[in-house]
Amino acid sequence: MTDTTDDEAAAKAAADAAAAKAAADEAAAKAAVDEAAAKAAADEAAAKAAAAAKPRRGRRAKAQDLDLPRLKRLAADIEARAHHHLLDQLLTDLKGEEGLVVDADELWTTVTLAGITAQSQSGLHGGLRNWAMAARRATLDVAVAAAPAA
Repeated sequence: MTDTTDDEAAAKAAADAAAAKAAADEAAAKAAVDEAAAKAAADEAAAKAAAAAKPRRGRRAKAQDLDLPRLKRLAADIEARAHHHLLDQLLTDLKGEEGLVVDADELWTTVTLAGITAQSQSGLHGGLRNWAMAARRATLDVAVAAAPAA
């Protein structure tokens, strides 16, 4: 009779161990799913933050924040010196004295200077030319807005 009781106890212990292992496996699987979901949510939040931080095409500061004489001077300087053989010196001057920020990826080159951001798919030269045009438009927009209505 002891053999049957020992066998039953062993079977019960084996069943309990199997149930405990199954519960542990289920808890580990749930933790892995929860961790994957948390990572996906964090990745999505990081992607949204990166997209919000990246300047959009043609973004500029509000009209009252723009230094119009500075914009006119910088636009004229870029238009006069944004030739390929003068580009290195122009970049050195603008980065050192004016705070030029250039961000380039595979497709777009983004140029930010004096509260105005411009982009180009033509590289740095195109980005600078687009920035100069955006600066000219900003000065004209402010002048038109300030002009009395006829």
